[in-house]
Amino acid sequence: MSVARWDGGEPQFLDQAGQPEAAAFVWRKLRAHDLGRLEWFKLLPLSGHHLLRGLCRYPLRAAPRSSELWQGYRITASANVLPSFYPHRYALAIGSVTREAPARSRRRPAWSYVLEDVTFRDAAETLVFVAGHEAFHFLRHSCQVPGRNTEPGANRYGLGWLEGWRSECAREVAMRGRRRWSAAAQLGLPFF
Repeated sequence: MSVARWDGGEPQFLDQAGQPEAAAFVWRKLRAHDLGRLEWFKLLPLSGHHLLRGLCRYPLRAAPRSSELWQGYRITASANVLPSFYPHRYALAIGSVTREAPARSRRRPAWSYVLEDVTFRDAAETLVFVAGHEAFHFLRHSCQVPGRNTEPGANRYGLGWLEGWRSECAREVAMRGRRRWSAAAQLGLPFF
């Protein structure tokens, strides 16, 4: 049995998480970059006790030192879609600090993560964060964004996407309120 090699082309974007607005936001953010080596990006639902899960698989070459690929980047971002799971508080590593070893010790300095508590309000927010986190691994590995390809770096990138998502949602809520107020004013009705 022979396995067909991946020939590039338009990446598959699959949303099975049931969050179409979040999926549209993720796709808009991705389209700002070169997606030529991205094979697929899947948004999947989770249930049970896990809040989120993500995976970014790097390309596999057809042969060593070959530019031909067996597969491109494959990204999966999953978020818990159960409404009873939210709001959910989650600690994320956003950096690291070193601690000095004792003066007469031969041990190397130790380090620890700097944590930030984030509260995810719904499945869409969690999905946007995980997608941003995994997108960072893809973008950094393909040299499209600066920095080191670390978990804290990916968390900061995902938090940036989450902040953008929240501000976009706030603008939309404000616009809906203005339209409703405008319609009530035109009819001479009091606004509630």
